[in-house]
Amino acid sequence: MTAIHNRPILDRFHLILRALPVGRPTTIQAIATDLGVSYKTISRDLDFLQNRWLLPITRDNSGVMLRAPIKRCPACSSLIPHH
Repeated sequence: MTAIHNRPILDRFHLILRALPVGRPTTIQAIATDLGVSYKTISRDLDFLQNRWLLPITRDNSGVMLRAPIKRCPACSSLIPHH
């Protein structure tokens, strides 16, 4: 993926949600590297998505993942496809 640090935040949220696997952890660093942003940026964004949008995101020592698929982005009308 290309760097997204200059894109609007909703675009970044959408890409983060697409990058999060359902039921199997990945690392914040892997997402940050794929999206071309810092670990801190992804960590802050995950905090927002989990605490403000109340998305089913789990973060622990094994990594970060979605506990269940997300059908729609809460702040937009786009579908969030998962593999």
